[in-house]
Amino acid sequence: MRSYAVASYFTQFVTAKSTKYELTPLLDADASARLRRKGFIRKVDMRVAVSSIGELDRDIGVAPIAAFGQDYGAEFCDITMTVGRGRKDSLFRSKVIEMLPNWLRASEEHKITKLKISGKENEDEVTEEINLLVDQMNAKETLPVAPSERLIPVEKRWEALMRFWRKET
Repeated sequence: MRSYAVASYFTQFVTAKSTKYELTPLLDADASARLRRKGFIRKVDMRVAVSSIGELDRDIGVAPIAAFGQDYGAEFCDITMTVGRGRKDSLFRSKVIEMLPNWLRASEEHKITKLKISGKENEDEVTEEINLLVDQMNAKETLPVAPSERLIPVEKRWEALMRFWRKET
């Protein structure tokens, strides 16, 4: 189950209607450390699924580009943001890091289908590409459900999920 689906469950059934949960996928520890060390962000490369982006997706910063793609009947738009050839040239690192959780969340919803960041630690290093969709942290948790409970109503499944959640937290 993806993090956005779990967040949706919690938003619908755990809290008051005015509360909204958001869970963001995490990078694995190695990819996260490599990205943090990059002092120079040279390139951001992503592919956006045009038909799945709407006006409400302004937080991922690609709605105008998706609208442009829709005008031409495109299924995907490839977006590449890059800097010049200067050794010290860099995209705004703070902005890229700020947008990263939104992009990762959008990738779980299949709105962004490719997400790579290229950077280097200092001006003399070789540029390294980090594939952020491959390097996400994965964990699997199995909820104990008896075979006889697999065809139970949704409300009963929510109650079982809540029992498990309360036990674990």
